[in-house]
Amino acid sequence: MRLTLLLVGMRWLAFGQEPAKVVPPVPADRRADTYAVYSAVLAHPSLSHPDDNKKYVIEELSGAMSGARETDPGSCVVVPEDYRAAFTEVLADRSEHHEERFRLERAFTIPKPYDLITGAQARQFTASRNGRVRIGDEVELFPGAVDLITLGNVYFDRKRTVASVYTSAYCGSLCGLWTWRVFVKNAKGGWDEPHWSACMTIAASRSTTVRPPPGWLDRGQARTPTLR
Repeated sequence: MRLTLLLVGMRWLAFGQEPAKVVPPVPADRRADTYAVYSAVLAHPSLSHPDDNKKYVIEELSGAMSGARETDPGSCVVVPEDYRAAFTEVLADRSEHHEERFRLERAFTIPKPYDLITGAQARQFTASRNGRVRIGDEVELFPGAVDLITLGNVYFDRKRTVASVYTSAYCGSLCGLWTWRVFVKNAKGGWDEPHWSACMTIAASRSTTVRPPPGWLDRGQARTPTLR
């Protein structure tokens, strides 16, 4: 009788639990362009310090960073007149898909090695860098990595000629950068960054959104501006 009750109870518990949600990969019709844009981002990631990473640690779910940090791209990107119609379509794509999450694959084409890590591992990374910038070799759990990089979803215009993605790079409780990156497809089918981003959020004594001086994000070799 005890065994029967136990089995019934286990079935009831299993029935009462919600099945774990399976996060899909990037849809096939967006995959090639999405990973091409991600690769352009990671070729020169936007960091709050010179790029000392020997390898990149990337959270495996797109858009996993806090939604509260994601600023409005319409107010943080200055678009030339010739591209405003296309960027309006990018904003519409974001409006439709910004709540979606995708499981990233090892499909980046970048010069440095990288690891995709789970949300639990990302929390370990965050805990290991509480209070100051850590040189990657000092932390056994993530040797060679200084930043935890999180990639948002990539949004496109209808012709897939303009793309935008929100990215973050966390390196400590007072060290990090969150910003929009915008790319334009060139004649060879690659993605160039025209540096239209006009603001970013940096981790300091408080989370602060600032406007960078010209060229601040150029080639990902960012320096934190002085806050006043």
